Amino acid sequence: MEQALKIRLSKPLIGITLVSAAQINIRLRSKTEQASASAAAKKLTQDLSAALSSLNNAAQTLNTYHQNAMKDHGREITKLAIQIAEKIVAKQVASGNYDIEAMICDVLSTAQSCDNLTVYVNPADLAVLLKLQQDNASMLNNVKLAPDASLKPAECRIDTGKGFIESLLDVKLKNIEAALLGLEGQNEALNN
Repeated sequence: MEQALKIRLSKPLIGITLVSAAQINIRLRSKTEQASASAAAKKLTQDLSAALSSLNNAAQTLNTYHQNAMKDHGREITKLAIQIAEKIVAKQVASGNYDIEAMICDVLSTAQSCDNLTVYVNPADLAVLLKLQQDNASMLNNVKLAPDASLKPAECRIDTGKGFIESLLDVKLKNIEAALLGLEGQNEALNN
């Protein structure tokens, strides 16, 4: 059984077109109402466009500030990181928490093969290395070991007969710092 549908509206209509069961297109009664709606839509579009432009400007300003802050403070951050690393290394060395033999082997791997190598180390490290040699647990059995009180713990100097190779903590940290600052400089050049 079909029933009639009654709709009561507050304004008179020119016409109604049924687009689909869910959508109804209502035509406005007068051209003034159409012009008013069109003007309101235009104003809303202009306001949204202005807000979007302001938001884009704010994002660009924030991005510029971030880039300048990183450029201005990047060197200080790098230097601070190196200072922290120095303190950590100093604490590890002071507590004897390092492997002097592995450090020397690492340095020896960079040296050309030489027969008469003399490795100079701090006297405290020399005692550890001599004990390893006595226990036949050392990889440095074919190397002459000698004390050098001018070297700090965890440092060594190797006499190859052709020259010296040094492994000094301060120099290693300075090289790391220079490399990091050099990379930072390269990144700045790429970004500009």
